[in-house]
Amino acid sequence: MYSVETNCWTYRAQMIQGRHTHSSVEFKGKLYVAGGNIWGHSSRLDSVEYYDPNANVWTEFTKLPKPAEGISLCCFQNKQLSMGGYDGRSRFSDVWEYDETIKYWKASTSISRSRSGAVAHVIPYDSIL
Repeated sequence: MYSVETNCWTYRAQMIQGRHTHSSVEFKGKLYVAGGNIWGHSSRLDSVEYYDPNANVWTEFTKLPKPAEGISLCCFQNKQLSMGGYDGRSRFSDVWEYDETIKYWKASTSISRSRSGAVAHVIPYDSIL
């Protein structure tokens, strides 16, 4: 973890699952990491984990509805969203919203075109770009 104040990097706890072509987002003070695949393997991951910097601990979180790499995680209007992705055969336009009441990623809407590897930015206060 990099500290701007000290201009130093500090070793922190290792992730539960090493991965690449994943997505990450900060939500409510924790870092969420989702999807991707394991280096050297072609299978995609549906796992999600989050990091609590205060406790220096990674915790497993509710899995994505389907394994994917190249998804785009973002927070919008106090909700976590996962958009797009690639399952090894095709890209998709799914948008999943995490529902905290039922602890599940539910289908929300879809983006205009199937894509993977895109990045989402929230423009305060009512748009996603």
